[in-house]
Parts: sequence; C-alpha cells; structure tokens
Amino acid sequence: MGDWTEITVGNVDVMSFKNRIPLYSVLMFDESDLQYDIEREPIYNDDGNEIIGYEEERLYKFKSTVKKVKQVLANRGIDEDFCCRTFDTLRASIVWVGGEDEEVPNTVDYSIYKQLLQARLFPTNSVTTQDSDFDEFARYRAIEEALFESDYPSFFWGEHGHAFDEELTVVYLRTIFDVAPENAEVTLAIAPLTNYEGMYETLYGDFVAMMLRKIELDYHIYGFVIHNDPNIDIRLQSKIERLSEDSFINQILIPLMRTMGFADVKPVSSHGQGEFGKDILPFRKISEFNTMRYVAVQAKAVSIHGSAGKSGNAGELLTQALNAFRVAFFDGSDNERKRIDEFVIATNKDVKAEAKRTIEEGIEGDRRITFLDLYRVVELIKRYKLIEYVLFSIVEETN
Repeated sequence: MGDWTEITVGNVDVMSFKNRIPLYSVLMFDESDLQYDIEREPIYNDDGNEIIGYEEERLYKFKSTVKKVKQVLANRGIDEDFCCRTFDTLRASIVWVGGEDEEVPNTVDYSIYKQLLQARLFPTNSVTTQDSDFDEFARYRAIEEALFESDYPSFFWGEHGHAFDEELTVVYLRTIFDVAPENAEVTLAIAPLTNYEGMYETLYGDFVAMMLRKIELDYHIYGFVIHNDPNIDIRLQSKIERLSEDSFINQILIPLMRTMGFADVKPVSSHGQGEFGKDILPFRKISEFNTMRYVAVQAKAVSIHGSAGKSGNAGELLTQALNAFRVAFFDGSDNERKRIDEFVIATNKDVKAEAKRTIEEGIEGDRRITFLDLYRVVELIKRYKLIEYVLFSIVEETN
C-alpha cells in the first residue's frame, strides 16, 4: 500500500521511495527540469456505454539527462572529487563477507566501487575485478550497504539506517551518473504522490525552501561544534581565498554587506567604461546621526601590491577609487544624484603595506578609504554570524 516514486536512469530503476521524496533527490535537477505529461481519462455516460468526454490530468516529473545532471551536481559541489573524498572518509577498514567471523580488510577503493555499480546497473564486457576478497564480498553483501559499517559503533548504523545515510546516498547517485551513458534520460516521477497539497508548478521552489530550512535548523542544533573549533579562522580563510573574484563578490561580500545592515547592495552588471571604478554599485546605510552614508566596493581575488603592470597594483586601485569618488550616481530611493562617502577595497588575499600607503596618500580631503583583507573579512564573517553559511553553503572554490 502507499504511493511509490522512483529515480530512473535510462530504463534502470536506481532508487525508489514510498510516500515521500527526499530532499537530496532534487539536488540533481534545476527548475527547468520540472515537466509534465498529460493523461486523458475517458468520461462515460450514465449507462457506461458511451464516451462523452475526457478528463485531463497533468503527471508531473523532473526530467533531465545524465550529462546535464552531472553538470548541475558539479555546480553544486557534488563532483567526482567530492565523491572520492567522501568515500574515503566514510569507508570501513574491515568488511564482513558473510558467515560468522568472516571479516577481511577492505581493499575496495572508489574506482572499484564505480566498477561494481557499473557491472550491476550498466554491465559491459570491459568491467573486471581482480581482487578475490572483493569478489567474495560482493557475493554476500551489497557494497553500498556494507562498506561503511565496521568503523562506527553499532548504534550509529543498523537496519534502520546509517548516521551518514544522506551523504552515502548522494555519493551513490552521483557515482551512478558517472558510469551511466551520458545521453540516458534521468527522471524523478512525482505524480504518484497524490497527497501533495501545494501547486506542482511551485514544487521546485518548495523543495529549495525546505532545504534552506533544514540547513538553518541543522546549523542551530550543531553549530556549537563549529564555533568551538580552534581552527575556525584557518578553515574560513582556506575556503575564502580559493574563490574566484566573481564568487568572492557574490557569495561573500554582498551577503556580508547586507547582513551588516546596508541596503540596495548589488553587483555591477557588466565591467567597462560604465563601471567607474567599482565592482559593487553604491549602497547605503543610515548612520547613527540619521544621515545617509554611501559606500562602493572594488574587489580583487589577488594580493594588493605596489608592483606596476600586475593586477591588484596600487596605481590601478587608486585610479579606480578616484573615479568612484568623482562620478555621481543616481539614488533610486529619492531620485537624486549622489556621490559616495566611502570606497572599500576588498581582497580575499592580503594588502601589502606599501600599496596601502600609496593609495591612502593619493586620496585628498575627507574621502574615506577602507581596506578589507582576508583576515578582516574573516573577522566580519564571525562577528555577523555567517560562519556556517561560508563553510557549508558556498560550493565554488576555484580561482
């Protein structure tokens, strides 16, 4: 009894669920993948012998291809490298191979794990295994269930699940997509779940909202572990300094400025002559004296230095700062033209002393320059309680 739905790859059912759709199953899709088929049911007359019309029902599903699913997951940080690292982190050192006291060293690495899934779901003549322990183990237990048990106390796993069920399932699904044909269709049918009370058209947004709520509650419950971590500064620095310039702007600086109470914080939509020396459009905040303070930001993903001819040099940034102070902008809050009061130079690296001195000496009058290097950014992230967001919500780490 109950309604069932499943994830299928090509003609293979790889996972099924009863009366629910787990949040992780939607990770592999985006909003454009929500589609529907129309099913027509005949309507008969009172005698039941003549069709007098049809009743149409939309059967919703998420539909994509293996190639696109892999790209969506990679954009969200769930790539082959993530799977390999997670596999190595959670794999057991000893596995049970059936029978009493039949335990052997776990010689299964991630590449063998992929071979097993391919042999089981998408068999080819090229898949072979040389390890006799692996062959024996595979005969007795499904590898995705047994690989991760032995190194954890029994109360963290058992017949009702594993402490890392979601993580292991995500690795399982992502690995399936690596061994499946790239043109194979991937579907998650949701029409059988007839007890959904919302609008199917908004279902993807509902899933995202639930994910955010889950993350928020998990942070609330387990956040004390992060805040008590003596290496928290190093972890934050390592995460932030690997970001590209665009990611540093969009995923660090803009959320940080908004959390600090600034309004109308937006990135410059395109770079060029209209930029006037800033990466984030002028934004504002009411001061303690009830006056409006206007700020703009120039961001870099390189060290700020004094060497001419290289990105991040002091001369280039001084020119950008002077342009930002000189050029008026339109403030949509009162439809008047304004000029900024403060120019922020932010980097996810460091600011050299000579570069800072060059820029400060080139600014005349009461114009204010603020420098945010990696260490000050980390301090602000901690002060405004964005630690969990930075550590767990930002997935792009390529500079």
